[in-house]
Amino acid sequence: MTDPDRGDGVEHRVEHTRELAATPEQVWDAIATADGISAWMVPVRLDPPGGLRGVVRSRGFRSTGVVTDYTPNRRLAYEKPWPMTEEMREWVADTSGHEVTDEELASVSPIATEFVIEAASGGSCILRAGARSRSAPTLDGRVLVDTGMTELHPAVVAAFDPRLHPVSEQDVDVASIDIVVNTHLHADHCGGNHLFPGRPIYVQRRELDDARGEEDYTIREWVDAPGLQYVPVDGELEILPGVRLVPTPGHTPGSQVVVVTTGGRPDVVCGDTAVWFGELDEPRTEGQRRIRALDPERVWLAHVHEPWRRPGATRT
Repeated sequence: MTDPDRGDGVEHRVEHTRELAATPEQVWDAIATADGISAWMVPVRLDPPGGLRGVVRSRGFRSTGVVTDYTPNRRLAYEKPWPMTEEMREWVADTSGHEVTDEELASVSPIATEFVIEAASGGSCILRAGARSRSAPTLDGRVLVDTGMTELHPAVVAAFDPRLHPVSEQDVDVASIDIVVNTHLHADHCGGNHLFPGRPIYVQRRELDDARGEEDYTIREWVDAPGLQYVPVDGELEILPGVRLVPTPGHTPGSQVVVVTTGGRPDVVCGDTAVWFGELDEPRTEGQRRIRALDPERVWLAHVHEPWRRPGATRT
């Protein structure tokens, strides 16, 4: 069985967090018992810790997985291996209209799913649900780094006098973007996220937690616009061949940059890790020092039209 924690390939991760008006025991019964799962999803047979087996009623095929953690009222984790059966492939085609190819099956590792329940006040609880897998590195893809703003908000106007240049009105085909990266989640960097529902938005987990949990950090309704699918990242991650995310704390604790390597010295898209050239000429924060340690050819700052260039290079 392929290990979803292996270092090669591109990781795909989806996570959702919800506060539910139910006790941890009630939620556990619904998501981690055979009767509970069968009531809202498909008929299943659950044999912790040995395995999880489900039978989809409409097709009658079997989907077998392995339970990797079964801590009552706290955590359920299981892994479903590939390849899928022919019956499953037919069901995917019927329900989604997509014909699963042999190449797609060969590129995907097992899907690891996790449910974590945390007690909250007033008899409620927090449910965190996540799934992850890895696929073989994609040869290409269009990546958008930060999404700007598409409208003004009183809180943003009060903080600074922004000029509005929505990405949807620039020379960018929004529909052609495959991947979005948020260097951080201040409002002027994530206000256009709502234009990309259903596409992976990579952000450091610390940044996403801070944006959702801290007051006056950002515009939360912009962060959690309908249909957005964040991919929380812990540390460095290659999202495409030659395209790597590197955490650069400083401007915010969860800031990251995008490092693009095509053969020589890398280019760096740094968001607000540095906001003017002097912060890279004489780096002061951990993030700025990490950028300089990469020995980049150019660094693109969010609020400067021309890139910073390494000492000795010609600046235009």
